[in-house]
This record gives sequence, structure tokens and C-alpha cells, in this order.
Amino acid sequence: MERSINVGICVTNSEPNTLRIYDMGTRRSQICSGKLLKRVKIEEPFIALSATGGGSAFDPKGLGIFSSSIIVQRTDANICSSYTITPLRGYIWRKECSN
Repeated sequence: MERSINVGICVTNSEPNTLRIYDMGTRRSQICSGKLLKRVKIEEPFIALSATGGGSAFDPKGLGIFSSSIIVQRTDANICSSYTITPLRGYIWRKECSN
């Protein structure tokens, strides 16, 4: 594990609807900084990304460093649902939006 890295998954208000994955190096804080590995921009206007706490981070063994939820909300036509994803728990929860 001498060349291992910690990984941060980040969603911020400064770049809406964008999921960023960072190489945090050996740091165990500041999940939204380091070398950017991947940037995924959601272009569909009916999907919104947000996160409680900014995102999540884990080490090479899959152990949680920082855990929060990433929320994907879909609102188009007659469909309104929200998916809460907590990566470190392997948890995905779907609920209908309240009108």
C-alpha cells in the first residue's frame, strides 16, 4: 500500500451539478482538494446534484474517512423523486418528492 491514495468525492455549490473525484494523497481532510482524477457534469436540466457536508472520502481499503450523503433529484414530466446515496455504507434510498 506504499503507493496508495485517499479518494475524495465532492459536490459543491460553486460548480452546480458536477461530481468531482480527487486524489487526496495521504491527507485525511479537505476532500475537495488535491489532484482532480475525474469530473462528471450532469447536463440534463431535470437532474440536480447536492451533498450534505460536501461529499465523502475513503482510503484504499474502502474504509470511510468522511461520510455524508450525495443527493440526486429528478424532476421531469410527472416524475419527481430523490435518491440519497451514502457511498461508505453502500446505501441508496429513493423517495418521492413532496408536492
